[in-house]
Amino acid sequence: MAYIDPDREAWQVFKTLPKGQPINMLNLIRLKPRAEYPADHPDHGKDLTGLDAYRAYGRTSAEVFARVGGKQIWVGKPQVMVTGPGSEAWDLAFIAQYPDAEAFIAMVRDPEYREHVIQKIRIGYELPYDVIGLMKDGTRFNLEVKGKNSLEQIIVRNTSTDETQSLDGAAMFVFIGVRPQSQLVADLVKRSDKGYIYTGPDLIVDKKPPQGWTLERDPFLLETSIPGIFAAGDVRFGTNHRVASAVGEGAIAFALMKEYLKVL
Repeated sequence: MAYIDPDREAWQVFKTLPKGQPINMLNLIRLKPRAEYPADHPDHGKDLTGLDAYRAYGRTSAEVFARVGGKQIWVGKPQVMVTGPGSEAWDLAFIAQYPDAEAFIAMVRDPEYREHVIQKIRIGYELPYDVIGLMKDGTRFNLEVKGKNSLEQIIVRNTSTDETQSLDGAAMFVFIGVRPQSQLVADLVKRSDKGYIYTGPDLIVDKKPPQGWTLERDPFLLETSIPGIFAAGDVRFGTNHRVASAVGEGAIAFALMKEYLKVL
């Protein structure tokens, strides 16, 4: 059995742990024999192992891990299950230490980490079911859901081979990706290397506004590096990637636009 996401109740308890109390997390990793990169990934088709993919994930997420004060205090390779089911075999094990629970929460909410961990889940871990990949144009798989009063079964059909697979399930989450669609303003506003648009305080470096800023005041909370252009929702650096958050940010951006227009 594989566990990727925390139990909701356990997560709520974790968030209440005392501030300033170090957290030591034991991580047990089971790797896929072969990495399953999506077709548009630069490493697709290179026949890399799950270990290769996990090491790549480690290199890319190390900066975020260090930024929140995390450090690895032990690493090893499990040899044999002495007490417990023999089927629960693991390829890697390590203990990660965080300054406190808030540091770990800050890491999992970081936009860069969220992008890396999605790749880790897709290519490194052995999951209970194969991860279903949908092409960007939506033509690779067709999904059909069945159930009387609630979801009971998901039917997946490969549109290339017509092969079908039935999966029992009580819930289905639609994941549409975390890549910010900010190409439209790529040459206009300041963005992170992942394409997220910097706004407000994130534009201030050494107490100075971004280069080219023409106003005496600092950028408003959701204002970009160009006065009068605002960003809200998933394209914004530091957002929470939630519908409710995007709606709230949109409302705030509208109010800030009116403030901006007052001085024109």
